[in-house]
Amino acid sequence: MSSLALGDIVYLDLNSVDLFGWERKKSDLVIDSIVRGIEAGDEFPAVPVMVISEGKAAVNEGETTINEGKYLLDKFPARSVIVKGKYQLDSIILKYHPSISGPWDGGHRRALGHYIANKPLKCRITCIGAEQTEWINIREMVLMDDREFARWCFGSSYQQLKERDRRYR
Repeated sequence: MSSLALGDIVYLDLNSVDLFGWERKKSDLVIDSIVRGIEAGDEFPAVPVMVISEGKAAVNEGETTINEGKYLLDKFPARSVIVKGKYQLDSIILKYHPSISGPWDGGHRRALGHYIANKPLKCRITCIGAEQTEWINIREMVLMDDREFARWCFGSSYQQLKERDRRYR
């Protein structure tokens, strides 16, 4: 029986847990911007994650930090969870995060930034009992030159992201 529940906010120690995603490369300037934000104390939204295998948790000053286990970034954070292998609308998730407007929030940038900054990643549990897949561990992601990354992944250069979201430093 899991001690975690849908909608729980936890902090993953990315040096100890296995956090998987599907993106292999990120812009160096974008990740640098996120690391600077982390170091400046900026608050970031919780990253949606699915639990593959739960790890041990420690509660300190009301925050739950998890330092082992396997987790998977969830590509559909606010609108769905996996139920019997299919994504379905989940009113519990919408109750906790009604302000998320877009369906795509995988959290790769925040995860890699927190890993590099050596800070626990704030996460929201969206599914318990996800299947292990052939995804890439966040610790194995590669930083690319921003100009090269923008050519490889259209629309994701540092300047383009900064124009859409002024919170990028």
